[in-house]
This record gives sequence, C-alpha cells and structure tokens, in this order.
Amino acid sequence: MKKSLRRGLVATAATALGAGLLAVPAAQADTSRTPQTVNAADWLSGQVIDGVLVNEAFGDPFIDWGLTLDTLFALDSVGGYNAKVADIADALAEDLGSYIGTGEESYGGSTAKALVAAQAAGKNPADFGGTDLVGATEARVDGTGRLADESAFGNFANVFGQAFAVKGLHAADS
Repeated sequence: MKKSLRRGLVATAATALGAGLLAVPAAQADTSRTPQTVNAADWLSGQVIDGVLVNEAFGDPFIDWGLTLDTLFALDSVGGYNAKVADIADALAEDLGSYIGTGEESYGGSTAKALVAAQAAGKNPADFGGTDLVGATEARVDGTGRLADESAFGNFANVFGQAFAVKGLHAADS
C-alpha cells in the first residue's frame, strides 16, 4: 500500500472516530423534578411546621419523628428543599433523645434512621445533637450483625431499622 493511501485511510479513520465522539448524545435531562413531583413535594413540605410533622391520627397529637424523617428523605431526594431539610435536621438535633432514647433506653432503628437523616442533611453524624450517631448505631448492632433495641419495653428493632443501619454505617465507612 502506498504511503499516501495509508495516510489517507488514517486521516479518514481519525476523522470518523472524532466525529463519532462528537456525536455522543448528551446526557438525558433530569426528569426527577416534574411538575407533579414538585407539587407533591411542595405539599409535603407545607406539612412540616417548625421542622416537624405532628400526627393527630391516634388521639392526642404528637411529634412523629419517623414520618418527619421520611419527609426529610423525600425532600432531599427531589432537591431544592435544602432549607426545609435543614429545619427538620435542626429540630431533630434539638429533640434527639426523645426519638433515639436516653439513659437506659436506646432504640436501634430510630438511631440508625437519625444517622441517615443527619447524613442526608449534610450534618456531622459524629456530633449530631450532642450524640455520636455512628457510634450509637454501632453500639446497637450485636455480634451476629443484628440491630437491637435496649429497652425495658422489649426489642422492637426490625428490618427497616436494619436497612438504615447498613446504609448509615456504610456511608460513615464504619
């Protein structure tokens, strides 16, 4: 093969390859913030007053930390609700003991969920509300790997809390 023909083939191949690289389709647009998603998130965000959701379904109203943290996760996943996520995290930090337990009581699932919430909100989980949530979650995982409560009321830790423990401890490189 002659050098000029070889050079021509190389030039053609390089041009074709370059054009192919330029023709790579752009990344798909983020469709997670559809009008329906934003409307639903706006409604949910509006249910949060002073950083909490109050549950009135069972008689006396009470702060429902479980649902409040579910709301934090939903708003964080949609994006654009950083102030509301921060409000929830700050309220949780102020009232952490009522959710994860204090003194003789320590609830594994709640502690693990609080750990993931602190992480999602961009807070320091090693010093959240005066508690090391990483260490507290580690302390609730027994020798078999199962998450457990320490409570006079029994052990009600379950697979939901276990999943939060796995997620939170993994994110903390624990």
